[in-house]
Order: sequence, then structure tokens, then C-alpha cells
Amino acid sequence: MRNLIAFAMLAAALPILADSQGTIQLPLGSTKLMDIGIFDIGYQSYGKDIVMYPKGWIGDFHPVSGIVNSHGYSGGRRFILLHSPWRVEPGRTFLDYTLKLPKASKASLTFGYAMRNGMVGKDKSDGVTFSCYTFKPGEEPVQHLKQHCVSTEWTDVVVDLSSYTGNVVVIRFQVEPGPNQDASFDYSHFSEPIVQVGDKKDEIPLGQAAKKLMEDQAIKAQMQVPMNKLWNNPENGVVPSCRFEHENKLIKTKDGWNFTYEGPDCKLTYAYVPKLGSLEDFTLQRDDFQPFLIAQNGTLKLGETTSNTLKPSFVNINQDGNKLHVVIDYELVQDKATVRANWTFQIIGKALAIHVTCDKPLAQGLALGNTGLTPIRKQISIPYFRSLEFQATNGLYSCRVTDWTRCDASYATGTYTTYNKKTDGTRNLLNDYAYIAYSPDPCEVLPNIPHKQSNFRKQLAPKIMLDFWGSKTASYANDGQHLRKLKDIGVDNVAIIYHNWQRYGYDVKLPDHIPANPAMGGDEQMIQFGKAANDCGYLWSLHENYIDIYPDAPSYDQSAVALTQNGEMSKAWFNRGTKVQSYGLKCNRALDFAKMNSPEIHRRYNTNAAYLDVHSCVSPSHQLDHQADQPMAANARLKVIQDSKLFDYMRETHKGPLFGEGGSHYYWAGACDGVEAQVAGREEHRPFLDFNLLKIHRQMVNHGMGYYERWHKRGYSLVFGFDAGSQDRIDKYRTQEIAYGHAGFVSGAICFSTEWVVREHNLVSPAQALYANADVVNIQYDADGTLVPTSVALALDSVTRQKITYDKGTVVYANWDEKTWDIDGFQLPQWATVVKNGNSIVKTAFEPKPGLFADYAENDDAIFADARTTFDMPYLKEKKPLATAQVESFKDLEDGSFQISYKWTPLNNSEAPCAAFVHFIDPNETLEIRGIKMQNDHRLPAATNNWLHAGPQVAGPFTVKVQTDTPKEYLVVAGLYSSLGRHQLDNRIHDKGRFLLGKISVQRDQDNKPIKVTFTPNTLPPNIKDERQIDFTKRINPSDTVIDFGKIQTDGAVKIQKIDGKTVIFSYPEYKDTIVKLDTDALKLGNPNQLTVKALKPFTHETIKTITPTIEGKWLVFNTGALNAGRFILEKIN
Repeated sequence: MRNLIAFAMLAAALPILADSQGTIQLPLGSTKLMDIGIFDIGYQSYGKDIVMYPKGWIGDFHPVSGIVNSHGYSGGRRFILLHSPWRVEPGRTFLDYTLKLPKASKASLTFGYAMRNGMVGKDKSDGVTFSCYTFKPGEEPVQHLKQHCVSTEWTDVVVDLSSYTGNVVVIRFQVEPGPNQDASFDYSHFSEPIVQVGDKKDEIPLGQAAKKLMEDQAIKAQMQVPMNKLWNNPENGVVPSCRFEHENKLIKTKDGWNFTYEGPDCKLTYAYVPKLGSLEDFTLQRDDFQPFLIAQNGTLKLGETTSNTLKPSFVNINQDGNKLHVVIDYELVQDKATVRANWTFQIIGKALAIHVTCDKPLAQGLALGNTGLTPIRKQISIPYFRSLEFQATNGLYSCRVTDWTRCDASYATGTYTTYNKKTDGTRNLLNDYAYIAYSPDPCEVLPNIPHKQSNFRKQLAPKIMLDFWGSKTASYANDGQHLRKLKDIGVDNVAIIYHNWQRYGYDVKLPDHIPANPAMGGDEQMIQFGKAANDCGYLWSLHENYIDIYPDAPSYDQSAVALTQNGEMSKAWFNRGTKVQSYGLKCNRALDFAKMNSPEIHRRYNTNAAYLDVHSCVSPSHQLDHQADQPMAANARLKVIQDSKLFDYMRETHKGPLFGEGGSHYYWAGACDGVEAQVAGREEHRPFLDFNLLKIHRQMVNHGMGYYERWHKRGYSLVFGFDAGSQDRIDKYRTQEIAYGHAGFVSGAICFSTEWVVREHNLVSPAQALYANADVVNIQYDADGTLVPTSVALALDSVTRQKITYDKGTVVYANWDEKTWDIDGFQLPQWATVVKNGNSIVKTAFEPKPGLFADYAENDDAIFADARTTFDMPYLKEKKPLATAQVESFKDLEDGSFQISYKWTPLNNSEAPCAAFVHFIDPNETLEIRGIKMQNDHRLPAATNNWLHAGPQVAGPFTVKVQTDTPKEYLVVAGLYSSLGRHQLDNRIHDKGRFLLGKISVQRDQDNKPIKVTFTPNTLPPNIKDERQIDFTKRINPSDTVIDFGKIQTDGAVKIQKIDGKTVIFSYPEYKDTIVKLDTDALKLGNPNQLTVKALKPFTHETIKTITPTIEGKWLVFNTGALNAGRFILEKIN
């Protein structure tokens, strides 16, 4: 592919071509089949004829057959998702690539196959039969694979293609249902199929290919112009910005009109020849390349009949400057109706802007279509957006977007719009705005975000986010004291979200919030928490939710519930704890409920920031209200209007910025001031920084990469101290948040890990202070030693090393690649970053010596140096088992339920109070949260933080009802959980923090109802160590390692800061006896012989001890002495 792309961009004669039959001629080297745009796709129900789709068809769940052919990225691999037919009789789906291989001594095909996580099990898929065949056209297929698979782990396959070199070969991938011939949940993945012809040596090296690409005129032009004009511009709506000075024209031709762009990089001509009355009337030509269809299947969806025949009649075409107005009457043959559409087309920069309206409410929506057939068509995922497309044959990137702030559609969140019926059966009149854009620069096809920039970027720039999900000791007051401790040890720049505080508990009886939960101290202690946060100078907010409404809430009003198209109440979150179903709140009623709560929340607790759950992580179509007598019913634009009012109200009420939940937050960037920036693909997503840095970053200050559970590949099944929380994973998370220009983030129980907070603050806060309120002027990626622009990096798929330059002089380097990166005098191992601007520099996870890792931050205010010799992870303290657990009694109640009790024998007291959980799980389910079929969580008779004296105790009996239509066997697993996470039991480990108690067997009747239930206890011995546990010593140095940072040498973590004119030294952790060596010349401390060190108590800052340092030339040397001092100060000797 590399040599293909390099030459494709430089010459008219392309190394990969397609003949008239769609046969792709491959070059020597490797070709990724997922990048080929011409292929055959079809399905065959068993015993029926084959049904073929148009060449190059890509889509999700076809409305007739239900088949899928789409691309994704997971587990470090790109994959093809094929799905068997399910809307018709079961059968097979197949995908054929017809390839002409060059002559060579050898050739091969490699790929993997697996099921999607969470799709296999009871009530889901029974697996898929994966097949692979090769054959010459007209000959019988040769089978290389036919395997029934239920595994979510990749199985890799190698197929020898040597016999086909010099000839045409068809490679077929096929899926069909498992033994039950039921295609439900058959999400089947083929990972990154690659054809290798000849040897790797036949490929052009990456760096050489990059240099060839950069000879292209368009790319040369890109490298000469900074990115300033690509910054988010709300005035454009969603239409992209253009990097270059240019000229747009609309020119009448013999057959139609040409919309043209001319600039220093290229010439683009969108040719419009009115014929079909759809977007298929447009073709595009770049320079002297061949023209192509820009919107195959791009059309209005009119009428009620699924396959309406449309007969267009052009009524009028009128040019108005650079705009073209086209009026078309469409005869709907089957519906016996006529709809008039008014189209307006305009070229803005390199984008074709589209506006279309209809005069009758008979339109189901607008489809923007896809690029027409092209040999190489690569889908590229865009973190924090969706995807764009790259055509190697003409070097163009493309994107198409509907404007969610201007369309009157029910859904305007992608490449199409949909107009739902309202509860009275009518639809809104179609009124859609969109664009289709092509450019040699991918950044010129990315949408702008139509909201004003946040006014809080400057204030938020240095602040990391502490994201509390509950109290460590069930006391808001104690949590406030924790804040005071953080402030006392130098943690200055903080914002806070406190989630679980509400009167009835988290996500219970919403939207009623106040007073604060009495179980954690109620209003009295929440007031103390707020005072502590304000005294520390922190921004802080309380979690509020005005999107869900529970029927058991005191303020419940059924008229406020959003309705679906068929008039049913729209279901929202189901609270598994209370077993209460919530419903979607009408967006035009949310402000009413906020007014009942928010002012009083602010008055009582003195908040200075706001937080709204859900709103900012979903599209405007979320919980759409279809009630016909409501204003703007079934129109998602209403949510844009109403939520914008709600956001403004929250800011005004709480006197500060508004935070929210992340995910699809680009819809709300600027309207909201900051979110936890979770990313699709989690920790293993493929990086592409440009959309986030050019568009979202300019609008708001986001924090982190999402909650750890939504970033970690194991999701909510992760357990800190087992497969999460190691130093190398922290480095990975931190590198990603810095690369994307985000603020630091600490969430959940980790907020109470002082050392974790200290490190995130002392490293990321000085880094983000340099970039969070700055704007990007250049983004470069490394291609084997050559820094290249985004257009080259994406074409070559070389995106794992990034250099980002901001307008105020800040430069960021981030290495995601497993190989060390030598760049501009720095050596960055994997998951290392450098942020620099003038005298300020932050280096994370760098190697001062081979095999040693360290962190360093320096600016005009402070220096932080961490030798990484200790990292106090609360979840990694010696894990003594707290108890043994067993089923004490079990009784089948013979009515589809059973009675069960548990014996808990204490072995150690816990640090924080624990609750017991019991899960009855499907042993065939791979994902923990989906595997739980029944639960029996319960309180323990005695508090676990003081239960040793109580001795063995029995909880229960409890009655548990067996679910119908669920497994015939359940594993019974149990554990103890506190604010510190899950705890060790002296039982057999089942998985992360869950321990095996036994097995329940269920005998069912012909209707699958349980008629007999039995229990078998576990007899396997305890096993304290699980081989799946990750290494928590990685990137932690031996305890006696002294690192020379230049101005400081230490074997611990030390921060030096000027406070009130005094030199203050913080040592972390305070209980460690740390060596501190200070270069008095470099630090401008004066004569070392005239300096002494005082150790001060926490909070009061009274002197504990005066330390006489030793002098080694210019070095002042002392030991902190394990005094548990809050800080040390340097003073001159009188």
C-alpha cells in the first residue's frame, strides 16, 4: 500500500488500477484489502437464489436483508464486520475481492477472525461459521477456512496465494449462522486482511514514501501555510474552513454548472448536470485526475412506500451569484403524490454546501450518499467525531455532514437525516442543511462546530479535574478535609465534580436532588465540603441530572415525559438497584426542573461551577419527544435550543463553568465548557488529533480520556490492583490526554490516592497551562524519521508519534509507538511526552538512564522531580483477605425461586466499610456486566472495618427469583466492595475481585420455566494469585535509585515552589525518608553555607525540626527524615 499511495499521488499512471470488470491490479508488496473500494457483496438464504448488492456496497443492517458490511477498529486491529442475513431467511453473507496479482515467487493472505465482545451467550449469538475461499473466475472455490467460532479472541490465518501469482484470483470471506441457524447478534469480524506479494523488501520504505508524497503540489502548499484558518469558526455553521486564499466560482456550462475552487494547492470542479434530480447529478474532478461521482445513492427519501418510484421534473434552475437554486417536482408513483423540493447549492472553500426544503410533509429524510466506485477507498476513524474517507487514486479526503443546529429533522447526526412521524402520524416539513467536501488536506473537510467559544478557557487552563464518585469514609466532611490536605501539600489548580451526593442516592428519584444524602453527612457536612473547596480556591460542582425522570420522584409529572412515535413513554435509565425504570424528560421541561433545584443547591453549598449528566455526551436526537401537540415535536433542533438555554442557566446560577459527560460532545463544544473526554475505541483507538485540536479544543477545556472504566479495554470489568492502575497504564492514559490537549483527570476512589493526585497535578497542570488556552498552528506526525503533515500521515497510516505546535510557542511531543522516538534532542520511550515553551518544560515517563523512568516539570513558579521509587497505590497495599465466604444454607422454594444465606468469617478488618455483592452469572458470557443474570447484594451484620471481634456471621436468608429464559446453570460468585474497590477473600478466584462459592443448576419445563433448583458448593481451594494480574512493578525504579534531574537530585518525588517569598519544598510521600540535593546556583538559592532547612507540620506549619544540610560544593543536601512533615522551607541563617 505504501508504494501504491506514494506513486498514486505523483503520477497519472497508477500502480493500482481497476479494469472494466472491477478487477484490481495489485503491485508488489502488501495491500490492505479493507482499503480496496471495488468489490462484490451479496447474500444467499439457504435454498434461495443469490442476491447481489451494488459493487462497493458498504452499509449497516440493510432494510431488506439485514446484512452488514462495515469497518471498525478494536483490540489494536482494524476489522471488517460482516453480518449474516436476518430480516429474511437465514443464510450466508459473502464478500469477494477480485485481484490481479503480479508475477512473484510467492504471495500470501493473512487475516484474523473473532466474534464481537458481549455478543455470544444465552439470548445472544450461538456463534458464527467463518469461511475463506480462493478461486480463479469460473472455477470451483478452494476452501481454506470453515470454522464455527464463539470466541472473542482473534484466531489468525495464513493462506498461501503463490499459485495465483501472475493471474486473477477471487478472495472470498463468508459468514453464516451457528448451529441454530439464528443470525441474532452475529457480529462477526475479519481483522485487517492483507495480501503480500513478493518480499517486504519490495516495498518502498516508509520514510521514502513520505518524501515522495511531499513532492505533490497540494502537500507542498499545506506545509507552507499554518493551520490558523482551520481553527473552529462557528460563523460557517458546520461547513469546513479553508486553509488557503482561494477563489470560488459558479460557471454555466453547456450541460449544467461548475462549482469551482482554485487555490495554490489544487483546482476542484464540482460539475452539476441536472438529470436524475438527486445528488448523483454531481461529479468532482481534481486537477487532471478522472472525475468521479461524489454522492452515489445520495437522494431525498420521499413518500411512505419503501421503494417509491420517483419521477423528477425540473421546474426552475436559477443562478444567484455563487448560489444555484434548483426547483424540482417529484412524482411519487406508488403514493400518487407530488412533492416540490427547493435545492440551493453553493461552493464554500472546498465544500459543496447544500440546503433543501420540501413543500409537503412526505419526506422521510435526505441521504448524502457515498463516493462512487474507486479502486482505493480507505475509511479513517476520527476520534471525537465519526470518520472520513481517503481515495489514493486522486489523493482526496472527503467528509459529509448534516448540520444538527439548523435541520428540522428528527435525526441529523451523520450522513443522512431522518424525519420521524409524530404521535398523530404526521411528519415535519423537510428543511435540511448539509455539506459534502473533498480536499487533499483532511483538515479541510472536517466540520466546524456552530457554537460560540467557551468564556472559561483561560480560567480552566491550569486546572486538573478531581472526579469524586462517592465518599471514602461516608463523610462529606472527611472528604473536605482531604481537599485541605491536598491544598496543604501543593495541589493548587483543581476543579471538582462530586457525583454521588443526592438526597435519595445516585440516579434515584430524579430530578429531585436536595438535600444532600444523610447517609454521608447530609446538608451539614456538604456545606463543610463546599467551604473546604472554596477555602482551597478550587472550582467545584455537584452532579445534577435533568434528562431522566423517575416515576417515584416527589416532583414526578407524567406530562413532562418524552413520547416515542407510537405514543409510549420513552424509556431512559433503568436503576438495577431500585428496580425503577426512568423515562426521558422533555427537553423543553428540563429548565423547569433545574429551577426547582439548582438555585437552592448553589445557595446551600456555595458551588462555583455546574455539572449536568448525559446532556453533553449525546446527540440532539436523544430522548426526542414526538408528542404532536408540543412545539417542534419530533424535531431534534428543539433540544439544541432548549439545552443551550439550560446550559446558560446552569452557568449563571452556579456562577462558573459548566462541566458535563463526554462522548459525543462535539455537538455541544462551546455550549458546554468541559467534559471527561471519553473516546470511541477506548485505550486502543487509532490516534488522529486534528479534529479535536482544531475544532473541539478551541471551544472548551476537556479533561482526561474518559472515566477509566470507559477508557480501559476491559470496561467496567476492570479492577484496580488487578488489571488497572499500574504505572505503565497511567503513562498511557496521560500521554493520550496530553496529546489531545486535555487537562489532567483523576476519578473515583483514586481521588483519595494522594500520590496519584499529586503526580497528575504536578505534571499535567504545568503542561496544560501551556496548551489548554492556546490554539494549534501545526500538527505533524513522524514517518520513519520524517515529520509529515496530516495528509501524508493518514495516507501512510503513520500516526503514532506526534509533534504539535501551538500559537503561543508551546510544542508537544507524544510517542504512542513501542519504539523509542529520537526527536529534536529528546528521546521518548513509548507513552512518554515532552511539553515545552521557553523556560517551561514537562517531561513524562522519560528515561534518564536505560531501564529507569522518571518525570520532571519546571516553570517559573515550581519544579517537580519524581524518581519513581515509590507509588503508594491504595489498591495495592498488601492484600490480606478480609474474610472467607460460603453458602450457609440453600432451599428450593419450588415456585421458581430459592432461599439462600451466606456465612462470612472475618479474617481482617477493612480500612473502609464494605458491602457484600453476590452475582449469579452465565458461565458462557465473556463480559462481566452482561453475564450477571441475578444479584443478591446485601449488607453485612457487622461493619467490616471493625468486625473481627464479632466472629463468624450469617447474612440472610434471602429469596431470589430465577429468571425465565436464562441459563440452566449459574455460577455463584461473591465479593466485598468499598470505596477503595473490591477486596480479597480467602476463596477460589473466579475473576477480578469475584470469588467462586458454587454452582446453581436449574431444571426447566417445556416453557423454560424453572421447576427445580439445586446448589453445588465449590470444592476448589483458594488461590490468592491469578496469573492474569498485570505487573505493577513496571516503570517503578528500585527504592534506592537517585535520579539526577540537573537542578535537583533525589530518590523520591520533590516539588520546589516559591510561596510568599519563601522557598518551600514538598516531599512525596511525606512518610518516606527522601534524599534531596539542590543545585543552589541553578536554583538561585544563594550561598548554601548560609541556608538551613525547617520541617513543618501539616496545616499549622509549626516547626517539627530544624535540619542542618550538608554542603557538597554548590549542592545543598539533606534527608527529609520520614518526619511526616507537610512541607520544608529553606531559610537563611542569621
